[in-house]
Amino acid sequence: MSEENKTLVWHKVLSKDELPEGRVTSVTCKKQTLCMSHHEGQYGATG
Repeated sequence: MSEENKTLVWHKVLSKDELPEGRVTSVTCKKQTLCMSHHEGQYGATG
């Protein structure tokens, strides 16, 4: 598949209120496990 034909698809894994400030949690989306973080008002994800 060429780069022009790729479509970015977003999947909601958490609501903002499910990840309190200063916390980290893991979530699974499809077959990928991600580490979700909330620190100093910013949200992040690593996989």
